[in-house]
Amino acid sequence: MINSTWRRSLLDVKVKRGADVGSDHQLITAFIQLKLRATGKKVPLRKCFDIDKLEDIKVKREFVIKLQNRYQVLKNSVRDENETLDEKWNEISDIYTKCSEECIGYKQKTKKKDWITPETWNQINIRRQAKKKVNDTKSSRLKDKYQQDYSDIHRNVKTLVRADKRRFMDNLADQAEEAANKREQGNLYKITKIICGRGKSSPNIPVIDKQGNLLTSENEQEKRWAEHFSEILNRPSPKELPTIPEPNIELEISIEPPTISEIFINDVSNGVYISINSDKGETTNRNTEDNTTSRK
Repeated sequence: MINSTWRRSLLDVKVKRGADVGSDHQLITAFIQLKLRATGKKVPLRKCFDIDKLEDIKVKREFVIKLQNRYQVLKNSVRDENETLDEKWNEISDIYTKCSEECIGYKQKTKKKDWITPETWNQINIRRQAKKKVNDTKSSRLKDKYQQDYSDIHRNVKTLVRADKRRFMDNLADQAEEAANKREQGNLYKITKIICGRGKSSPNIPVIDKQGNLLTSENEQEKRWAEHFSEILNRPSPKELPTIPEPNIELEISIEPPTISEIFINDVSNGVYISINSDKGETTNRNTEDNTTSRK
């Protein structure tokens, strides 16, 4: 199970029976003692609210109602005339923070898949509770019953996940088709990479100069990009102009302005009827769809 190099570092092994992985196997946690170099203190990351839950109509309605109630209480309260702008902002910020904590909560540390709907996550939580019942029960009869319930819920979760995945891929295909019709090659390329499963490209691509040195500052990188494109796009004029030979056969193509009869034929093909009165020098333009007539 472990390489001989780390065999002396293995301290203990525990089996995680409560892990909900949808398999007959159990996860194993191994405790290994390693010699690591000293690192600085980790700065605590800022907690972010799970604003994706606001897409649910019920959660959004609950959030709006609580926010309105707190604003009404703040409006009816007695205000201090000497209150500063920072104090007013802190009150408003506390209102939004408390409402967000009660309604939507914070994002979990584990990265969730964006294409899974809240209904599917709810079924996943139900499956986790069913797995806990299977592990906690001591009776064999109840264990069999809970195991059957867990299997049914697990089968339902797999069906919902497949449906969400199919819906997500269909949406990406529609976006790619729309981008292709609009000739948006950049968006089409990004969507194609997501569909192929190659992930997102990292925006922090290193930029180096002509000597191969890494450029770290933003100004140096912008200057290098400007230099790169100026050399590629602003090419010098060729020393010798290309010689284009005269054609051997002259094509009979008229370069004169179009005549009235040619305009008449073009407009008739577009659903417009034109009658030409050569004596009076007038043309009557009639649209066959809306039966409108104009005289020029």
